[in-house]
Parts: sequence; C-alpha cells; structure tokens
Amino acid sequence: MLLVISDACVLIDIECGDLTSAMFSLSYQFAVPDTLFAEELEEQHAHLLQFGLICKTMSGDLVAEAYSLHQK
Repeated sequence: MLLVISDACVLIDIECGDLTSAMFSLSYQFAVPDTLFAEELEEQHAHLLQFGLICKTMSGDLVAEAYSLHQK
C-alpha cells in the first residue's frame, strides 16, 4: 500500500468537499507530520484519525526532502 504524505490544507479541502470517506476508502495510507497535526489539525479535525489518518514523526531531513520534491 502506498503512503501519501499530506498537508493540512489538502485534508481540510477534502472535508469541505465531503470527500473524506471516499479518500480514506482508496488503497492508500494517508499521513501527516505529527507536528503539523498538533499545530493545524488536532483542534478541529482530530476525527481524521478515526478515518485512518496516520501521524508520523518525521526528521527535518525528510521534511526538507519532501519540500524539495514539491518545488520540482
């Protein structure tokens, strides 16, 4: 199963479009960095964990690599 690392904006937009159940029914795992979850999602979107959202501890190097891939 492929792992998709998301940001908060994508997950919030998915919820606004009422697509949360559909997204989590796909054959992917969805994750966010644990710090992002704590800062931007935990207060109003903690229920995403019940859908299967994974909070992952990510090193600074991994976050920098993901950011550089996004810039390409």
